[in-house]
Amino acid sequence: MYSCLYSQGAVSLHDLGYAPDLVETGFHPLDGASYLRDAVKADDTLYRLVAHHSCAACIRCPMLHVDPKMLDRLAEIETDLLSRRARAEAEGWLGELEGLDLTLNFLAGKREEARRLSRTGPVSLGLLTPRDPA
Repeated sequence: MYSCLYSQGAVSLHDLGYAPDLVETGFHPLDGASYLRDAVKADDTLYRLVAHHSCAACIRCPMLHVDPKMLDRLAEIETDLLSRRARAEAEGWLGELEGLDLTLNFLAGKREEARRLSRTGPVSLGLLTPRDPA
């Protein structure tokens, strides 16, 4: 179980990824966690808590479209979710199992969407560009 110190640290840092200088993917939990891991060399537990603080809500969000370059991060999130699921199953936490299974299903969909995007590339919407007033 995570110590109170880690929980307090994650609470204090959970929106770090909104900082304009840290935006890499536009998905603030991952951007903040990446900064903690790569630049600050934070403890694994702390950066994982920051990365996953809103995992279920974000992964389930229909507005989230995962950049294909973040597929490795999705794999990390999935590993964490599967670990949490195994613990919930061992403890008999049926409600937690249901929520984790739902999140894992959404994650599979996001991963497939990102893989499809990596094969097809961005789609041009044919938006008009402003004319030169010359």
